[in-house]
Amino acid sequence: MIILLYFNQCLYAQEHLYLPKDVRQLNYNRLNETLKDYEEAMAKGDSMEVAEMCYRLGKRYLGLGDYSKGQKFLTRSLKIREPLGPSIDIGKVYSFAADYLSQVGKYAEARHYIRKALQNYQEVNYQRGIQGATGMLAGYYEFEYEKTKNKKFLDSALFYIKFSEQKALVIKNKKDLGDVYYAYGSILSKINIKSGIRRIKKACEMFDQQKYSNRIIDGNLKLTQLYLLIDSVTQAKKYLDKACFVRDTSHVGTYGQQAVMVSCRALFFEKTGKWKKALEEYKILHQMEANILKQDREGAVSRVEIEYETQKKEALVISQQKQLLLRNENLLTQKKLTALATAGGLIFAITGLVCFRFYKKYKQLSIRNAALVSEQNHRVKNNLQGITNLLSLQTSRLKDMEAKNAMEEALLRVEAMALVHQRLYDGNRLIEIDLSQFIPELVNGILRSFSNQEVEPEYSLTSIWIHVDQAVSLGLIINEVITNSCKYAFPTQSAPALSISCIEESAFIELTIVDNGPGFESNLRRKTFGLQLIQSLTENLQGKSIYRDSGNTFYLTFQKQSSKKSTLI
Repeated sequence: MIILLYFNQCLYAQEHLYLPKDVRQLNYNRLNETLKDYEEAMAKGDSMEVAEMCYRLGKRYLGLGDYSKGQKFLTRSLKIREPLGPSIDIGKVYSFAADYLSQVGKYAEARHYIRKALQNYQEVNYQRGIQGATGMLAGYYEFEYEKTKNKKFLDSALFYIKFSEQKALVIKNKKDLGDVYYAYGSILSKINIKSGIRRIKKACEMFDQQKYSNRIIDGNLKLTQLYLLIDSVTQAKKYLDKACFVRDTSHVGTYGQQAVMVSCRALFFEKTGKWKKALEEYKILHQMEANILKQDREGAVSRVEIEYETQKKEALVISQQKQLLLRNENLLTQKKLTALATAGGLIFAITGLVCFRFYKKYKQLSIRNAALVSEQNHRVKNNLQGITNLLSLQTSRLKDMEAKNAMEEALLRVEAMALVHQRLYDGNRLIEIDLSQFIPELVNGILRSFSNQEVEPEYSLTSIWIHVDQAVSLGLIINEVITNSCKYAFPTQSAPALSISCIEESAFIELTIVDNGPGFESNLRRKTFGLQLIQSLTENLQGKSIYRDSGNTFYLTFQKQSSKKSTLI
């Protein structure tokens, strides 16, 4: 508790320049109350209550502008909840993180969290969550349009916001409908500013009716920005004053809203010729942006340290469990030997009993070993998932595109390995997986990662069970080939196509992947890391692989490894 309160004081020192005193004090009072609730939940040992308190602390810190601490607590909440499967609570965490990241302009990271939130809501059929997530996707595509001026992004934004509006009208929640009108107005302003202003004013009316202070602030700030764009400074000043008044009287407000207010004041002073005041506001805005960048760096280091310490503790626990299991098995073996020595004089009478006992023990050990293997697959899957989350978080903070692309490719490779262990854990065979289920799930995951959901692969698969060692190598090869198609084939085609065939002939497995891309030159085939990795993995399989038809067709054949089938008893 003392350490957390110390963090709170540090945050107070950082924020005092930007938020009004009464708003700051109220925000810190709320933070202190949540910290106490968090400590109580930790003392009880209730993991679900701890997860909820971590979520609330994440919201409090992000609202105060402390990005690194806010994200740390949100990540803790996810670590507790994600192993339990999709839920509304997990979607809420992703949605809030995405909303905050959007407010501070981190749209690439926000899109990642929006997708995860939408996936959770769809899994549990939570219509209000689906409506909110699609509205946030519309905001992401609006940002992409601003950045690239590519009309397809504006069309996507309009598509998602119309879908969100239809959901909101069915649900009939006025706050949600106001949010949709606000987002709709923002997007329409890219086409016609006055049309956007009319829609946002409609949203503000709904916010006023609901006394929705935070959104009243957002709506009036948006109107301020739009009126400044058309040089209507009188109207801009009117709405800016209202936003400030609501913030000061309702004692609410976020770090992101404060940044927008500072930006609007700076532009207002600039357009009215008050250059000195404009410069002062721009300096404040620059300092706020510098604080966020600093917190990003500190947060990245902190998360790596936490993950490292967690993995060390998990490794120690696993080692101790193995030692305890070995000790118990040794004791069991000693008891068996003692029983056999005592019964040596009654060979014929006791032989049947001993055989029966051995049979029972063997059956118990088989069940136990099966459970241990299943648990091992589960732990490997969870550890790989943890590594995936860590890589995903780290990737989102990289600025260098080459490094970021390399990290994203590494992330896909880890996810391919994780999927193997997921199939092992979900299936009833301990060391084998069915390629007819594994391949579509892997391919669809890669297509989603590259936002190529419109591609509908054509599969020609038979039920083939292969050993986990071969499955890992095969999964990585498929990952590399499909990744190449997503990067170099599909972007050049108006109607991208993909077909995948996997059959077994005379104990040999034949895999064929065909796309309709332009292919590539033969002298480039062995220069890239991905193609070198394919060659190395093919050698691990003791097979042969080749690109045919100028790179449009990939063919792989290898001999299936023989293994005894293991099923849970």
